[in-house]
This record gives sequence, C-alpha cells and structure tokens, in this order.
Amino acid sequence: MVSHSYNQMLIMLMFIMYSCISIVLGISIDNNRIVNSQINASSLASKAIPALTTEPPLKILLLVEPTPFNYISGYSNRFKEMLKYLKKANDDVVIISPDRTTYNKPPEITPPKEFLGYKVISPRGWEFPFYKQVTLTYDFKFNIPKVLKSFKPDLIHATTPSSVVIPAVIWSRLMNVPLVISYHTDLAGYANTSYIPRVARKYSVKLAYFLIRFFHKYADLALCTSPQLKEQMQWLGLTRVDVWQKGINTEVCVVS
Repeated sequence: MVSHSYNQMLIMLMFIMYSCISIVLGISIDNNRIVNSQINASSLASKAIPALTTEPPLKILLLVEPTPFNYISGYSNRFKEMLKYLKKANDDVVIISPDRTTYNKPPEITPPKEFLGYKVISPRGWEFPFYKQVTLTYDFKFNIPKVLKSFKPDLIHATTPSSVVIPAVIWSRLMNVPLVISYHTDLAGYANTSYIPRVARKYSVKLAYFLIRFFHKYADLALCTSPQLKEQMQWLGLTRVDVWQKGINTEVCVVS
C-alpha cells in the first residue's frame, strides 16, 4: 500500500514538473507542420498487419523511461517484444533509457550496452528521494540531438508519462523527424484517486488533461495501450490517435 501511494505521489509531482518546465521552455512550435520524410508516421496506425518485410527497414530512435531493462514494469515486456519484431524486420534502433544503475551499479544490474544488437545509451538521470526505482531525464547532456545528427533516424518513438518526452518534442520539431508517442498510464485516473485530497482532485484532473493534450498534440501518431485511453484522447480533441494492440507470446503460451 505504501509503495502504491508513492506511485501516486510520483505521478502528481511529474504533473507539476511538466507544467513548470513547459511554461519555462515556452514551446511555441507550429503544430501544422508538414513532415518531409520517407515515411508518414500516421500511416503506422493501419489496421492491416503486413509482413515484417513488406516495407523497407527503418531507423528508429527509441526514448523510453523508466528503463525496460533494469526496472520491472507493466511495459517492460511490451518493449522487449517490440524490439524483437523490429529485429526480425531488419529495422535499426538506438535506445536511450536513463538508468540509476549507471553510476550506482552492483555488477548484476549494470545497464546493458546493447539489446539484441541494438545500442543502448543509459544516461544518468535523476530520481525522487522517496522512489529511487524510477530514473527520469530531461537530456541536459544532449544525447538526443547527438544521436539524431549521427544516426539520422526516420522516426522517434517516445513514451509518456515521462520527462524525456519534453526534449523528444523539441528535437523532433527542430530537426523535422516524425514523432510517435506511446501513452502508458491513465494520468487523469491517477489524478482522481483517494491519495489526492478531495479539494484538489478537480484541479489535478484538469492539470492531467492539460498535460495529455499539450504533449500528445505534437505527436504525428499517439499510441494508447487501451481503447479507453484512445477515447479519452479523442474526447480531448486529439485526432492522430490509435491503439497499440496487445498480443500473445506464442513462444510462452501455446494455443492448442
């Protein structure tokens, strides 16, 4: 129960930090840009499931936090499975995922340098004093633009809720790279829980809706992990939205 309450406080503190940083940065970028790229990110939401080799291989910059490698989370398996299929499709991926074990590392949990042959960059981020299992980053060391310049990806995939979505939005716009954001947590639901004082819930929910709308409107495609989250985004006026469908690992679960 204590750990769960820490999760709630973590989410709310992220709300506040998102808002402050957004105001300070003053992100005022034209949301009606036309992406000049060999791919159209919104077309990735097609209902058809093509063969993995139907399209030419892509170069993808994956920005994910918390790390799916040394932190047990609901989407750790999702990203590892995604990377397996990207490997089968011959796509090239560079992964940036902050990890507190970068500088505080018992040997058994040292951050990986690679996963399935894909380069993993583990910058030292920051943690909340009461919840150090989660490491976040605003990329003040500019790993993202360095990779964008050297790797020249066709696509950026960032996760939310996160801190790394802020530099992801900025650099995707400045360098004209299509941006996919996958949305993994019902922020408005967390903002309306019993852990938030009743008098503050109305305002915390409004703040959550503001943050969801503000960041995801810059995505060429927003992927939600459930139909309910997709409906929530559409209710907020976001249009480039689809569901990241779940699947069954046939290597683990044999259907007879």
